[in-house]
Amino acid sequence: MGVGRGRLVSVARDLHRFFDLRVSLQDVEPAIWRTIRIPADLTLPQLHKVLQVGMGWSNAHLHQYHAKGRMYGTPDSDFDTPVLSEVGVHLNDLLQRPGDRIIYEYDFGDDWLHEVCLARVIENMASPRLALCLEGSGKCPPEDCGGPPGFEEFLAALSNSRHPQHRRMREWYGGAFDRDDFSVGEVNEQLRRLRFPKKRESLA
Repeated sequence: MGVGRGRLVSVARDLHRFFDLRVSLQDVEPAIWRTIRIPADLTLPQLHKVLQVGMGWSNAHLHQYHAKGRMYGTPDSDFDTPVLSEVGVHLNDLLQRPGDRIIYEYDFGDDWLHEVCLARVIENMASPRLALCLEGSGKCPPEDCGGPPGFEEFLAALSNSRHPQHRRMREWYGGAFDRDDFSVGEVNEQLRRLRFPKKRESLA
């Protein structure tokens, strides 16, 4: 009986709450988006790591979140708008029910805005605490290409060999750019390297 109870406790500890998030890059056509399943209690710094891998960015720039009329990131006295620390803030503090959404901003020069919408809540799911990409579409834009307007110009130049910037853009990027080059499997290979251990609860 003791062993049985131990097994029941072990199984119970493996039950977690998950969020399915629909992440959409704003002001880009055709749409670039991902559906990502994550533990609901990830902190905002942990979510940042997931979004960087899931979307295809290289974590080369600063980021912040816009949620409920506040901004969360790394506080900086040089910013005009106060930014609250993202450390210790959990996603399920900001999103509670399907349809709730926040904005994830990456690279304050290019201003890539991502709408992060809670699509589904899964209660008591027996699964490791890992992030998983369920589906998606579109290759992530290159870093430092100038945001949505620059990305549009970049695509126009690469797609037309007579474009005055064709050669320069091709050399800058290092070849052709296939905007449909997206693989769920490749994203999940990288996401599996991220680990999100559950915070130990006090026994007091």
